[in-house]
Amino acid sequence: MSFFKTLSTTAIALLVVACSGNEETAVSNFPSDRVVRICAGINNSYTRGFYTTDNLQEFSISIVNTNNGNYNYDNIKVTGSNSTEWNTQTVMLWQNGKQKVDIIAYAPYQTGTAITGNTTLEAGVQATQTKDDNSSDFLLYVSKGFTPSSDLNADKELEIPLSHAFSKLTVRISLGNAYNVSSLTDTNPITGLTIKGTIITGVCNLTADKPQFIAKASESATNVMPYEIAYAKPSGILDNAVATYECILVPQRIYAYDLSVSFVVDGTTYHWKVPEEIDFEPGMNYDLSIKAGNNSITSGTMSAKPWKDPALGTDYHEIQTEYK
Repeated sequence: MSFFKTLSTTAIALLVVACSGNEETAVSNFPSDRVVRICAGINNSYTRGFYTTDNLQEFSISIVNTNNGNYNYDNIKVTGSNSTEWNTQTVMLWQNGKQKVDIIAYAPYQTGTAITGNTTLEAGVQATQTKDDNSSDFLLYVSKGFTPSSDLNADKELEIPLSHAFSKLTVRISLGNAYNVSSLTDTNPITGLTIKGTIITGVCNLTADKPQFIAKASESATNVMPYEIAYAKPSGILDNAVATYECILVPQRIYAYDLSVSFVVDGTTYHWKVPEEIDFEPGMNYDLSIKAGNNSITSGTMSAKPWKDPALGTDYHEIQTEYK
């Protein structure tokens, strides 16, 4: 082979390498150093015992690359905030801008939870919930076939829009005005409020097209104790006292009369069963309003809407039924 032919072949090879090296830099949203940078937030943020974009301080991220295991990252802890920056437990790199990957993120972070190679993710809610504890509010984000060159944002960051993976139940109890004859309703007289008939452990099938949590079939129902968020005492002898409670439930189908509410007022125990089948869905807020008096529940109303700040609107969804 002549010197000139060898030189020509070498030059072409170098040109190909150079073009290959510049391939990613030609893509505007792909970082030249290939480092995975993150920004995160929560869809339909709420308050009290729930995560919001403002109080989210850590979560887990896994990146699954079926083409090259060197770029797999399993249950990596991410800490920080959007007001500062998000830092990963280990530096993560994209293989390149074109290689599709699957991304799974969740909160709160669970030590020892393997995502890569597993088909399911398990999480649950607390049996006794408080407004200062958001550990029952499980957040989830799954993106399949994510392409860095086209799916990163304009700042070359991986956006993680976490969503509420469980359901929220709001219980409003209106007391009959017969309780107004004394000072009993000056403060909330309700004690022992309990939600019965729900399974508190859920499983998410990560291989599904749209991964969602459902109640773990092998588990039995466990009583859930909601927490009080508001109490309005009656303004007059004919008005009704109203107490409002909230809790988070694992998504599940509960058959007629299997879901019930019980509580005590001034020594009287009230117990009410929902007479229809209810599907608790991820990211939905269910509102149960009941009226109690004369030693019995006189009526109940169940409705559902997306889990978000009420100031954003009602947008009722699927069910709005009154039971008497």
